[in-house]
Amino acid sequence: QSKGELTAKGTAADGTEVAKAESEETKAVLEIADVHLWNGRKDPYLYTAVAELVEDEKTGYHIIDDFGASVAENGTFRAYQIAFTGKENEQLPTRLKEAVDGAMPSGNSVMHYNLLRLSLLTGDERFRHEQTKQRAYMNGEATAYPAGFAFYLYSALPVRKIICSAPADEIPDVRIRTDWAFRYTDDSDYPIKNDLPTYYVCEDEICLPPTNEL
Repeated sequence: QSKGELTAKGTAADGTEVAKAESEETKAVLEIADVHLWNGRKDPYLYTAVAELVEDEKTGYHIIDDFGASVAENGTFRAYQIAFTGKENEQLPTRLKEAVDGAMPSGNSVMHYNLLRLSLLTGDERFRHEQTKQRAYMNGEATAYPAGFAFYLYSALPVRKIICSAPADEIPDVRIRTDWAFRYTDDSDYPIKNDLPTYYVCEDEICLPPTNEL
């Protein structure tokens, strides 16, 4: 139970469950019989995978994603993510997971932004691991033309982790800046100082002494 229990299932385009797997590890294999292949615009058939990780009787992750199946050169099947847009959206000639930022940030840039803040807020090494991989990928994409990756570059700026420990009846109203990963806590690891809201500020793994002023 301390490792977590992972349940994964795959459903066909009509919602029928076609595969299910359970594991005590953080990965599971779905085996689908009579696979319906994805064939681009001619037949953009997608399955849906749902994964749920339960730790200490609490759901830690619940992920839903679409994927297609094709045949690799050695004759085996392979599954891969197809698109950032959902299959319930309008039909498109092609469905891409963009890295370049346009008028709207790309999904990959937003994912890096979210993973960095989630890793700081939760202390979960799995978020940190995924954020490190995402950063390595995006750095490679952005090297040739950084100007096309404005939101990713913004998401990679230093972020301060700020934890506020306060009496239950004195939680302060704080205007949170975009370069903060901010949360309240009643954890005893963050004792209250002088019976006032107390802030713990950390950046680049270096934490300042607790203070009553932010």
